[in-house]
Amino acid sequence: MTQWMKWNWRGIRAVIRKDLLVVFKNRMVIAPMLILPIIFTLLLPLLVGVLYLNAPADDQGFSNAVGEFESLVQNIPLNDTAITTLESLKARSLYLIYMYLFVPFFLMLPVMTGSIVAADSFAGEKERKTLEALVHTPLSDFELYLAKWLSPLITAMILTLLSAVMYGIVVNGVMLSGFGRAIFPNWAWLVLLIWVAPAIACMGLGVTVWASSRVSTFQEAYQAGAFVILPITILFIGQAAGVIYFDVVISLILGAVVWAFDVFLYTLGARRFSRGAILSRLT
Repeated sequence: MTQWMKWNWRGIRAVIRKDLLVVFKNRMVIAPMLILPIIFTLLLPLLVGVLYLNAPADDQGFSNAVGEFESLVQNIPLNDTAITTLESLKARSLYLIYMYLFVPFFLMLPVMTGSIVAADSFAGEKERKTLEALVHTPLSDFELYLAKWLSPLITAMILTLLSAVMYGIVVNGVMLSGFGRAIFPNWAWLVLLIWVAPAIACMGLGVTVWASSRVSTFQEAYQAGAFVILPITILFIGQAAGVIYFDVVISLILGAVVWAFDVFLYTLGARRFSRGAILSRLT
């Protein structure tokens, strides 16, 4: 029997269930978790689509902006043949925005939403005066740390996948109404959602859970996890500048690198995690 099959999965599920119930009963936590996906995956892409479809042809400012996007279109990976089937410059520009420039927003979503749950993992228990009961659960340190990592990951991925569905409805609605074409998802987006997004989420949540076990308040833990947004911001700048585009190959490589770092991060955190030290530090 392999080692993971010997773990106390019943106890791990109990901790996860308790964490999720606590989070979803707190309106102050739920609000930002829902507002971010609504802005990034519904309002913002809808606004972009409405502005593009209704912009007058003789609007010089709009024409200049579209012209700048055309230069970026030339750098789109050659294996993305879908963009070549779009006849108008406006359609190609919208394709570039929806299928490439919005990618970093989706990489931010699981980190930003999941970090709310992750920051609550230990520091929140301390603030609610439930830490002592937690550290006496019949789980090993490794199992308890795993449960506290899985809780925010499950939350983050559910919200991210639901956001992707909402985003797809908006994007395809805009493209169908304007150009008669549905474009979302493609293979690159599927790889991002299934392979890269969970890896990015694990990295951000790992940092936040680790911080939550070492600080005294929810706010301190959440701020520590926010540092993971920085490399995602760099990726956004790189795409906007036409330096890098997330095709299937790039996404597979990026995901593999981040997953390898996640394994290191989790192993390091789990080995250094001690409920006795947590109790003495946070009480």
